[in-house]
Amino acid sequence: MTRIDRSDLGRLAVLLLLAIVARSWVIAHTEVAARDSIGFIRFALHLEQPPTDYQNPDDVLSRREVIRRAEHAPGYPVAIWLMAHPVRAITGAELMDCDALVLTCQLVSAVSGVLIVFPIYFIGRMLYGRDLAFIACLLFQTLPVVVQVTSDGLSDGLYLLLTALTMWSATAGLRTPTAWAFLRTGIGIGATYLVRPEGLMMVIALMGTIALLRLCQRWSWRQSLVHASAVLVGVALVAVPYVVTIGKLTNKPTGGELFRWMQGEEMKPVWKSSTLRG
Repeated sequence: MTRIDRSDLGRLAVLLLLAIVARSWVIAHTEVAARDSIGFIRFALHLEQPPTDYQNPDDVLSRREVIRRAEHAPGYPVAIWLMAHPVRAITGAELMDCDALVLTCQLVSAVSGVLIVFPIYFIGRMLYGRDLAFIACLLFQTLPVVVQVTSDGLSDGLYLLLTALTMWSATAGLRTPTAWAFLRTGIGIGATYLVRPEGLMMVIALMGTIALLRLCQRWSWRQSLVHASAVLVGVALVAVPYVVTIGKLTNKPTGGELFRWMQGEEMKPVWKSSTLRG
């Protein structure tokens, strides 16, 4: 378990205050949210109140069917759906209040952007010490692009938070290897995948690291296999139900094109797309 002393508390307090102030200012001065927020809001509303089936107006879709048909992964819309309840309770907004829905999206991203202080700081402390960890986290929290993205109605904030938490778990597991640490890391990878499919790339990175430790004879074959298996089991526990629901790894068009390219199909440039021809 990560031990926190007074010097950590002081540094964390400064970082959290800075993160909260920066994102509060951006949210207060946002005039138009990102275009993608519309799709995420619609997905969240459909999870709360499933719509009728446009192919058969007499039927109402189940939540499973809503997830199966949606282009985006469900992680961020689910977070919006959960955040909407306290936002409505505080503001008194109705279900379809546009301003409240946009604020809900931004709050999910902003809370994620604030909480990312913890994994970044503790990864840095684990590897380089408190001072460098504080400086690295301070730089990350003051980058204009990071603050803007993690204050908008986009999935990037939640994705970055889950990625950082998973990397924190992986770093701790590599330093003090246990099956539980790698199972926990695999669960984190699966949760990240439910926000954005590229989260699965962490499996490749972690498996490569485990293989390298085995080649360098730092770990035995048994140890390597146990830890690699724990990662895969953790990923499967979270990711497989979603994969089974949609019947593939992702519904996003870019992902589909990538998999078709890996199977040998030629990828056409965007400017050759028939939808862009006049």
